Amino acid sequence: MADLIAWPAPPHSRAGGGAGAMKVNPAIERTFSELARTIPRMATPTELCTAFAHAVRRAVPHDRFVISCAEAGDAGDRLTPLFYSDGSGASSAALSSLAAAVLKSRRPIMRAPHARNGAGPGVCRMGVPLLAGGDLVGVAVFEARRTASYSAAQRRAALDTGAVLAGALARAIATEALRRLERERVTLSEINRVISSAVDLDDVYEHFAEELQKLLQFDRIAILSVDHASGTFTVTYVSGIHIPGLEPGETFTLQGSPAETVITSRAGMLLSDEDPERLVSQYPRLAYVVAAGIHSVIAVPLMSRNEVIGILRISSKAPNAYTPKDLDLAERVGALIASTVANAELYRQAMHLAEERELRARLDAENRELLRIDQVKRRFFSLVSHELKTPLTTMVAFADVLAANRDGNLTPRQLNHLQVMQRNGRRLNLLVEDLFDLARIETGGFKLNRREFEARKILEEQVASFAPIVERKEQQIVAEIPERDIWIEADADRLVQIVSNLLSNASKYSPNGSKIELRASVDGERLTVTVRDHGIGIQKKHHRDIFTAFFRADNEETRAAPGTGLGLFITKTLVELHGGQIEVDSEPGQGTTMSFYVRGVLAAAPSGPQTAAPAQLRPRLEFLDAASTK
Repeated sequence: MADLIAWPAPPHSRAGGGAGAMKVNPAIERTFSELARTIPRMATPTELCTAFAHAVRRAVPHDRFVISCAEAGDAGDRLTPLFYSDGSGASSAALSSLAAAVLKSRRPIMRAPHARNGAGPGVCRMGVPLLAGGDLVGVAVFEARRTASYSAAQRRAALDTGAVLAGALARAIATEALRRLERERVTLSEINRVISSAVDLDDVYEHFAEELQKLLQFDRIAILSVDHASGTFTVTYVSGIHIPGLEPGETFTLQGSPAETVITSRAGMLLSDEDPERLVSQYPRLAYVVAAGIHSVIAVPLMSRNEVIGILRISSKAPNAYTPKDLDLAERVGALIASTVANAELYRQAMHLAEERELRARLDAENRELLRIDQVKRRFFSLVSHELKTPLTTMVAFADVLAANRDGNLTPRQLNHLQVMQRNGRRLNLLVEDLFDLARIETGGFKLNRREFEARKILEEQVASFAPIVERKEQQIVAEIPERDIWIEADADRLVQIVSNLLSNASKYSPNGSKIELRASVDGERLTVTVRDHGIGIQKKHHRDIFTAFFRADNEETRAAPGTGLGLFITKTLVELHGGQIEVDSEPGQGTTMSFYVRGVLAAAPSGPQTAAPAQLRPRLEFLDAASTK
């Protein structure tokens, strides 16, 4: 416990005579003399306080000495620390409490410890008001350890020297305020010029930070953009010390953060870590800031059209680095940068929209060109299909007539040449048919000729008709087809084309002596057919590509087999026109399984005359251009 002692400023004279005159201590005389000699030369309040601290030590012994400036505020007078004799930048709770008591009473107060059980001296603290012309300029607080109490002479010395300091301090503060106002005027004008002449946010931020450093010393500055819709804020710009987890581009929720407090109050806030645990418990995210050595933070809202669009955050490693005046200045600076940030963001959005419009116009032009090219391509395919089909059919027909050798006058070599002509003619004819189908698919003219027919026989005939193909490669087709009739309403020609394409691919891309499996099954209205081979396989990345027109994998095995990349594209189209789907399951070196289903299976044979598949349905035996990527 300590005794609280308040005493008036006793009238006394530093002159030596007169009734009631008190003897003046030579040490106090020397202090006054040194102050009178030193104070006029001091330029700033801090330099003034430093000189005062050295001079007053002789008259008022102390271990610690703190000077605070008194400022009037909306909530009453408040103290702002100005000088610490130990250079710590932090005051103790006991000294702060004593200074507050002096501020309230405007009287000097001393707190001296009790001596109990013969204990020695403790800690004595004394606070004196700094009065100039009746106005409270500030409070000076002395702390002396191992001292029972300050003497009456020391108390008088504290009052007298404090009065000398108060007058000089009032003038210094007024002068410093004028200088500060001038600096603010010049710097704010420069900030306004910089941010008004640039539209690039990065340039704005860099110049802004450089100019602001002239007014407010900071170790880190950050600008946060606020997204009210998502309830988040994003770190837009940072300059200064690195804080892990709080770098540009990172986004955080507003809830429970200092940013939320600033947005809700629409006013700036001043944070200090005099009690770090309290701050972190209130704002857990500040743990990163405190861990990085930040001790003081100013956060002010950036307002545009009466809405908080962002937050300016200024941080310092120094304790109690900022005052309410600094907060007020930061808010004024924030008002300047807010409009620029909003305008720059609008400019960026406008540029983005302009780029989008330009890109859209370019895409529209490209689309029109692609449509034109597509139309030309379709006309070309249609022309080629029609113009080549008639002469090609005639050439193949005459080759067949000659190959019959009815007169018996052709040599074996000539017959061999005719066989080459027949084989290549049929391949070319199939290519023309594919081009013709492709043209009709792309123009929407591809139609199915649906009718009721028995599909089991078609599947069996397809397997049998491929015997010449597989025999040349010593391959074998193993078929598993239901024994009962499978009546279906579909396009018989196109079902033959689908199965023929898959069997042709399986044979073409499988090694000699391998086995090809065909399996058919019925499930409700679906007819499912699966063709499996043990060939070179297909890479997974190409499983979708193989069903696109003109696609062929760029590998040695695929290039070795003739083809245009249209077979599986047409096959997939035919399956989908029947309301079905086709799938592939394959791995390189593990073979390929093609499985498709078509709809239209009938529950029973149709009534009336039963029509089997027409005799003219023939397999595409020379279909060797399938779009497999095996």
